This record gives sequence, C-alpha cells and structure tokens, in this order.
Amino acid sequence: MNALRGFAVFLMVVVSVQPVVAAGVALREGSADWTANAFAGEAAKAYDASTAYSNPAGMTRLNWNEADLTSTAVLPSSQFSGVNTIAGRVTPGNLGGPYAQPLLIPGGFAVWNASPDLKFGLAVTVPFGARLAYSSGFVGRYQSLVSSLTDVRISLAAAYRINEHFSIGGGPVIDILSTRLTQAINLGPLSSAFGDAMADFHGSSVGAGFTIGALMNLMTHSVSGWSIGPVCNPNYHRHAGDWVLTSSRRG
Repeated sequence: MNALRGFAVFLMVVVSVQPVVAAGVALREGSADWTANAFAGEAAKAYDASTAYSNPAGMTRLNWNEADLTSTAVLPSSQFSGVNTIAGRVTPGNLGGPYAQPLLIPGGFAVWNASPDLKFGLAVTVPFGARLAYSSGFVGRYQSLVSSLTDVRISLAAAYRINEHFSIGGGPVIDILSTRLTQAINLGPLSSAFGDAMADFHGSSVGAGFTIGALMNLMTHSVSGWSIGPVCNPNYHRHAGDWVLTSSRRG
C-alpha cells in the first residue's frame, strides 16, 4: 500500500508540471475562493461548487446541492509615457489618458447532488477579457485606440465516485468570444486637413471543447487532484467583423 501511495504522489507531480507562461489577458479571478487562496490547490480543494470548473471530479466531495455567485472588481491605474514615431517622424498628439478600463469579473457555479456517488455541475465564467481605450488624439492612435475582448465560458460537468479513494469527472465546454479593435488610419495630408479615418474591426466566435479531471485520496488528510482543460478551439476567423472608415478630427 505504501508503494502504491508513493507512486500516486509521483504520478501527480509529473503530470502537474507545466511551463511558466505570461497571463496576458487571462482573468483567473473567477471564484472568490480561488483569489483568497492565491489560486493554490485549485484542482484538489473542492471546497465549493467552483470545483465544477477547476476540477469536475471534486464535485464528489460535496454531499449537498449548492449554487455560488461571485464577482471581482479590477480597478487599474494606467498612463502612457513617451513618444511615437512613424518613418522617423514623431506623431503629434496627447498621451491618451488612463487607458486601462475598470472590469467586473462575474462567475457562477452550481452542483446537483444526484446521489452520494454521482454529481452534476454547471459553471459560467469569464476567463479572458480586456478593456483598453485611448483618446482620439493619442500619439499611438495609428497602432491602437480601442481594444476590447470578452470571453464567456459555459462548462457542463458530471462526476462519479469509483470508490472511497478515486473519483473522475468531466464534460463539454462552450466558449463564446467577442472582440473589437479600432485604430486611426494615417492618410498623410488628408489627415491634417480633414482628420484621421478610423478603422473599426469587430467579430465573434463560438468554440467547443472539454474538461476532464480526477481526484485521489489515498492518505489521511491528503487529497490529490488532476485536471485538464477547459480545452477549447474557437474558430474566430470564420466570424470576422467589418472594417468601417469614418472621418474623425483629433481632439
């Protein structure tokens, strides 16, 4: 039994090692519990209904019906400094003002206790998002003015307790992505006389994927969790938006 426990711990360590990458537009604050614990042990804790997203197998540790709602406010402080040059010439304009916009990150989770060994779950999260907006006279307007991205992920899950030591879980995931990108177009003398033209691109995509997980409890007061996903493959290029040109004088 000791050899089995040692192998299980070794296996969990091996499969859980991942490369370190930048967060980018990732929003990990989907649950107040995750944030309060600095996102440590998400796959193993299974304290509440948010495990329907972080590791569906953890739902077998909840012996009641539960629904959780959470929200996190992100209030950034931002200011651009410096200059912008195009073909060696400094672009006239202002610094764009505070460009990172406030965000409210919602999350909803539910678990239905169908039986002591069978559970069903639902999770609605916003795992990615960004709100950047510069003034129309920003010195970097030819690169970007508005960058907006919203990603809503809906996860359906089921979990089954195989025995007192092992549980498995998983289910389908639907991912809804939408974005809007705008920038000014440099028309040379025409921009000086009539103002910059504006390019406005917007689009959306729906992708589908899955998540799977396992939970092992081989030692007293020790729980190991393993989860893959949610894995989604949105086909954004099939839902491209339109380019809209409008005249706009710099403010």
